[in-house]
Amino acid sequence: MFHWIFATRVEKSPTWYLLAIMVTLVIVIYGLVIQMYVMSIAAFLFVGVYMFIENNSAPEVSVDVNEEWIQVANTFYEFSKIAQFSILSHSNTPIFLRLHLKKDVFSQIDLRLTPEVNVVELREFLLSFIEENPDEELSGSDYLTGIMRL
Repeated sequence: MFHWIFATRVEKSPTWYLLAIMVTLVIVIYGLVIQMYVMSIAAFLFVGVYMFIENNSAPEVSVDVNEEWIQVANTFYEFSKIAQFSILSHSNTPIFLRLHLKKDVFSQIDLRLTPEVNVVELREFLLSFIEENPDEELSGSDYLTGIMRL
């Protein structure tokens, strides 16, 4: 019924990478100077894991929504396993379809909405299967991730 593809990678400029390296080095050097070696190791690990995930993720994700499930890439989410959904907007522009799963670990999935998705029809369709949380808004971390282009 509904199908769209969205990019998972945000193009970053060389300045972004230079700034990220400088911030990491400052944190590591500061940790070494004040003898907080664990903080320095944690900073290196954080950057290493981030780079690993960024380099090994698919550049695009396909989303299919039909009467039986929501398919994200190669994973199927049956409606019975989804607690609720939200359509998050910024300045009256829909940005994410957020799914809250009925499990404890990794219980939230954000699917970026593209301009070709008819959000009104998608909302009406999903309401026939899942409860909506209309009060949910973009959090501070959502704004930071957008600003930092993560």
